[in-house]
Amino acid sequence: MPDVRERRKEATDEDVVIFEGTFSWWAAWCMMIWVLCFLASTVLMVLSTRGSAFQIISEELSFIKELNPPYGPEEQPVVDATMREINQMFAYRLPQTALYYSLAASSLGLFTVSYFTSFMLLEDQGPKRVVDIGFLVSKAVKVYMGRTLPMILALLFAGGWYVYATAGTRAVLCFSVGAFLNLLSARIGVSVTVQGQTRLSHALGLELFDALQIGVRTGSIGGLLATSLGLGGMAGMWLLIQDTLSLSGFGSGASIVSFYMRVGGGIFSKGADIGADLVSDMEEHRAEEDQKLFDLQQKMADLEDVRKERAKKGLEGDDEDMMAQLRRMEDQMQDIASQLHPIDYLDAVGEAINDVSGTCADLFESMVLILSTCAIIGVKGSPVPHFNSGLPFWIIASGKVGCSLVAYFVHVHERFTAQRIRWSLRFNLLLVIGFVQAVQMLVSFQEYLAGTIDFDRFWHFCVI
Repeated sequence: MPDVRERRKEATDEDVVIFEGTFSWWAAWCMMIWVLCFLASTVLMVLSTRGSAFQIISEELSFIKELNPPYGPEEQPVVDATMREINQMFAYRLPQTALYYSLAASSLGLFTVSYFTSFMLLEDQGPKRVVDIGFLVSKAVKVYMGRTLPMILALLFAGGWYVYATAGTRAVLCFSVGAFLNLLSARIGVSVTVQGQTRLSHALGLELFDALQIGVRTGSIGGLLATSLGLGGMAGMWLLIQDTLSLSGFGSGASIVSFYMRVGGGIFSKGADIGADLVSDMEEHRAEEDQKLFDLQQKMADLEDVRKERAKKGLEGDDEDMMAQLRRMEDQMQDIASQLHPIDYLDAVGEAINDVSGTCADLFESMVLILSTCAIIGVKGSPVPHFNSGLPFWIIASGKVGCSLVAYFVHVHERFTAQRIRWSLRFNLLLVIGFVQAVQMLVSFQEYLAGTIDFDRFWHFCVI
């Protein structure tokens, strides 16, 4: 890395000031906290597998007529009842091992988010022009998120009052926690991603390996944060509330935030896009600037083709004259970008809000709605509540562990083509899929050996 920077400075007529990264104490403290949470959740998971942890018993209303849950408890709300009747209360043991495993996976995901944030912030921010553009976009995003917060809170207050009036205190508590965590994931996700854009644009001019690692890790922050908070929030609230119907309030709060983030952000993004088009049509010399930018991009693409040809012929290093010419064209593109109309930056703000915060909110909402629905059906409508309600948590938590681990490294080399890089990313995805399938088969096979499910059901779980 230092050698590359030295070559950049030697090739230019005057030194370029590169703004260094910053250290985040918040990220460092968060890493320590999530390590402790991961260790505590892992210990509780191990104890629950051995039956040494405290048992949590919950009572629910049955949707089917079936035998009492195979894992107990023996004492049921209806005395001397050997069957679960429809619309009759029954007691069952919570899937504590799956929930503790979910909390451990969520802690690992949040630790990864904190580490990636610290890693990204320590990277160089780039030259002043790039930093200034990033600052404008970041400030605009903060202003938009701050202006929309009162409207979201007003909608949440109205929705929370209705939930409290119809479903009670536990449901509105889940509603509030779901809305807060979704807001938190969307706000932090978009803020950190915007800060990573300037560092990524600077790294793209240095080495492919470093640029790809920064891009993958920065892009992983929003997704891992949303899914970790959603998974951990659902598991923690179930252990605390012990009522699956109240968990539907968790998804309701997340849905309101997600709707406003996605729809409101989409309207803002489309409005900014239309405004940029109108301004570009009215602005003088805009066509000339666009043509200059297009010509520079074509020349840079031609130089990249020459570099690939040199690599195929086995020529080590890059021609200094070619690299100097490439850097001059990059400087010209930055000059053109620095003279853009403010509406063009607004377009970039809209894309960040719609693509990052809206996607984070959508991902959070989808996960919690799936988990709450599976928990309700698995408990109230299945003969083995302990297994059928816990299996979705096993699957999603395993995916969380796999995604957190593979995001740390992507195998890539300077000579890799775009297709080869895509195959490296696909290989990481295949590793996650294989790990999730292995965990699902192991958990299902354990239930098959225990006699709570037959072979046909075990086979169906494996195929699905």
